[in-house]
Amino acid sequence: MKKRLWQLLKVVFGLGLIAYLLFSIDLPEMWSEMKNGALIWLLPAALSIAVLLLLLAPLKLYPLLQRAGSFRFSDVYRASAIGLFFNNVLPSSVGGDAVKVLVLKRRSNVSWAALVTASLADRLIGLGILLLAALVYLLFKPMESNKHLFVNASGGMPVELSWIVFSSLLLFILIFRKKITAFLRQMLEAASKYDLRSLSLAVFFAILFQGLRVISLYFYLRFYNYRIALPDLLFVISVVSVVSMIPISVGALGVRENILTWGLALYGVPLSASVGLALISRVIFVLLSLVGAIYYFQEEKLQKTEEDDPV
Repeated sequence: MKKRLWQLLKVVFGLGLIAYLLFSIDLPEMWSEMKNGALIWLLPAALSIAVLLLLLAPLKLYPLLQRAGSFRFSDVYRASAIGLFFNNVLPSSVGGDAVKVLVLKRRSNVSWAALVTASLADRLIGLGILLLAALVYLLFKPMESNKHLFVNASGGMPVELSWIVFSSLLLFILIFRKKITAFLRQMLEAASKYDLRSLSLAVFFAILFQGLRVISLYFYLRFYNYRIALPDLLFVISVVSVVSMIPISVGALGVRENILTWGLALYGVPLSASVGLALISRVIFVLLSLVGAIYYFQEEKLQKTEEDDPV
């Protein structure tokens, strides 16, 4: 009961964040910009998201699972799609990573520990790439150019919201510092279990995954006839990904949209266009995640059959 209540609160909180964005802009202006957008750019944006979600996501996990045991790519693909469905469509208390592990366990004799380790290593690699990218960006970008990261951008989100975001992140780190430290130790232990080939392949596909995220965001911006340098977009995505890991809403609902809106506003994208882009991105993301529903109901039917007719 408590889990369901907490999950409901996270859904309400996420919807509240979306409502905050909508009340912060001129809705007719946002709708007008959407109608006047260059639709030809939405197709490559959607295709990019489809490739990274439905192909690169399972591909970057596959080498790590191969080290743990013998898996068919079709099984990894199925598990990844179902996890995507849980993360972005179902308001479930079970996370997408946990669902992936459960589905893979049903189809193998590999230990729970090995499956969790592979999932953990996959998450570590992606997070590590983004954190490294953000650090390199801040180190090599001229300091004068970085000042806009800490002040109010023209036409962007209010300074108060940026302070709330950074304060919340700092508070999260302070409260959960012991768990974060333990988590980092676990991730390092997980990485040490893999050979160079497995890690290299996983890193390669993870880099392609993050790179395609940058390109898809570029296409979304071209829909609104805006252009931002790719390194700047990579920094925005890095911040969005890190903050979205804070489990305060379901599937980072509202969190991702707010941070993406704020991040794009820092580089001169008007607030109404940033919000519209974030919402379009969410809709496409959810629609693509519905592919996992097909595999989920197949999985449920298979499990029910096995329970009714045990061997």
